[in-house]
Amino acid sequence: MKLIAFALLVLASFCTTSCSQQALIDKVTPHPESEYAQDVIAELRAGQIDNVMAKLDPKRQTPEIATKLREIQAYFPSGKPKSIKVVGAHSGFHAIVSTTTKSSSDQRYGLVYEYEFEDSWAIVYVMLIKVDGKLMVDSINLDRMTQSLEQSNAFTFQGKGALHWIFAALVCVIPLFCLYAFITCLRTPMVKRKWLWAIFTLIGVVMVKLNWTTGDFDFHIVNFQLFSASAFAAPYSPWILAVSFPLGAVWFLIRRKSLMPQLAPVPLTAPPQLPKAES
Repeated sequence: MKLIAFALLVLASFCTTSCSQQALIDKVTPHPESEYAQDVIAELRAGQIDNVMAKLDPKRQTPEIATKLREIQAYFPSGKPKSIKVVGAHSGFHAIVSTTTKSSSDQRYGLVYEYEFEDSWAIVYVMLIKVDGKLMVDSINLDRMTQSLEQSNAFTFQGKGALHWIFAALVCVIPLFCLYAFITCLRTPMVKRKWLWAIFTLIGVVMVKLNWTTGDFDFHIVNFQLFSASAFAAPYSPWILAVSFPLGAVWFLIRRKSLMPQLAPVPLTAPPQLPKAES
């Protein structure tokens, strides 16, 4: 029953994250930079290459880039998009260090848009830079997809193999094993360092990650993980499940008896002699 309850809790967390991911993206989307990027994309779709070139960083305004922009414009699905939404946004500063001029920094905005068409989707990546208050386009890229990002990266077992099922089971079972070792440690009489051992039971080492969408694995030899398992997904990104070897829990359960205080043996005494009845 505990395993089922934990699995339901994990599933509820997946659903909650899925429902709130657009709200999270909306909060971090920069304005008016996002509107500027959409205007550039609209001009690119309309074939107004000269207008797009004028908004590029001067270092990018080359004949090769103009050719690339025409290829992107031709790669766009035809027709009017049914919907447009921001599916990724981040911003930060990029330091420019020079030995000849004064060092400075420019602000960068990475924006990702999902365009839904009649029978396909287009994912457009736009990188903007702002130098001395002037906004310019640093790069534009386009991918076409047969599904939306939300559908492609949904947490579902449909079409998944045995490794996905095993990994999902480990994400549910290993934390329960760590919790069992933790409670057992608290209930075990120990002479010293009980709380250190209790914390240690919750720590796993050597992390293995699974990209739920692609099935790719990633190993991290030097790593520590609480409860030896986790599941995380950035908005509209693949779910990343991670498990570690529960070293603390295993080591404690192996050493548990040796950590308990040893009681002095009770000397054996002969049973008392009952008086014999006189006949």
